Amino acid sequence: MVGHGEGGLIAFYAAAVDTRIDGVCVAGYFGPREQVWREPIDRNVWGLLTEFGDAEIAALVAPRSLVIEVCESPVVKGPLRPATAGTTRAPVS
Repeated sequence: MVGHGEGGLIAFYAAAVDTRIDGVCVAGYFGPREQVWREPIDRNVWGLLTEFGDAEIAALVAPRSLVIEVCESPVVKGPLRPATAGTTRAPVS
């Protein structure tokens, strides 16, 4: 499984809890979480840092394959508009 940015978050946590995933590549997500309050609210997992950092989550993936690509996360300009019927949400211009 491969994910970049928000997709990296999903791939990373999915591989940690689902042993059917043989390997995962995380791009633009892995790193220290001490500044989690500066990240988009979508990344807020309540109470996560009281127990786990990314290294501890990575240990849950082992002994399966984990590839970490160090790169910038995609920049999301917001806030997002609420979706209306038949449309998708898009950044406010």
